[in-house]
Amino acid sequence: MMAKLRGVLFIGTAILSGLAAVGTSAGLSPQKTPMGEILKKYRDRRVADVVGFRDRYVLIESTVPSLLHRFDLHDLETGEMDSLPTMPYNVRLHRIVDENRIIFHADGSNTETPHKDFPFILECVRPKVNLPFQEKRISRYLPVSHGVVIGSKNDAALIDIWIAEDGVGILFGPAEGRELWFYAGTTDIPRTKTEYLEEKNQLVITFEGTRLFGNLMDYSEKTEDERLAVDRLWLQTKDNDTLLFLDFRKAVVFYSAKIGRYINTTSVTFVFSDEAPEEVP
Repeated sequence: MMAKLRGVLFIGTAILSGLAAVGTSAGLSPQKTPMGEILKKYRDRRVADVVGFRDRYVLIESTVPSLLHRFDLHDLETGEMDSLPTMPYNVRLHRIVDENRIIFHADGSNTETPHKDFPFILECVRPKVNLPFQEKRISRYLPVSHGVVIGSKNDAALIDIWIAEDGVGILFGPAEGRELWFYAGTTDIPRTKTEYLEEKNQLVITFEGTRLFGNLMDYSEKTEDERLAVDRLWLQTKDNDTLLFLDFRKAVVFYSAKIGRYINTTSVTFVFSDEAPEEVP
């Protein structure tokens, strides 16, 4: 059984008294550690969500102003608490499999760098009893009609492009005269936006503030391999941006992307699928 209490703000005496009986009101069995005692630990935090399951465990989502949410798993029988390794990612709870496996959806942003990844699945898994949780990142596929914004730097040149069976890859290096900005801090791909034009079965990918390497100025390619998702692709510059147009050979329903950040270059690979990807078990 799973029970939820939402919108609990800055725990106070009245709220503590009301939630102390959560074992009864939320469908949890009487426990050794009263909820009131647990919630006292969150007096300096905003409690955003409380989820009880298996008549023994409670997952508490909390935050403080300007910081990401923290997720703590409490064992009501033993009084033990595990903080899940969701930071520095911005996540929301997707599914509780059991007390050893909890799944989140991450939007791709984090608090340590300005990098913005493609949204992904974050699994928090405890490999063995009494061991801490470990994080596991899994690619997430979104409907191709769902536009995203990824990347963060606009001091790059698009220096190579290639086609794979299930997608397309793009390589970036520093734009001439912008080397210091490209390497400053950590490398990243340009700020990148996607837009799907359903009537054309076409995906337009915009790389902001990105120049084209000389031999790619007139790049256009039509593929002949029927196994490839992309039928035709070409590049075009507009103001300070570079646009990549992808015409699909058949209906493409889902897509994902993986970013590579290296010392001298960066890359992004878009992967497409005409079938619904399998859900995380």
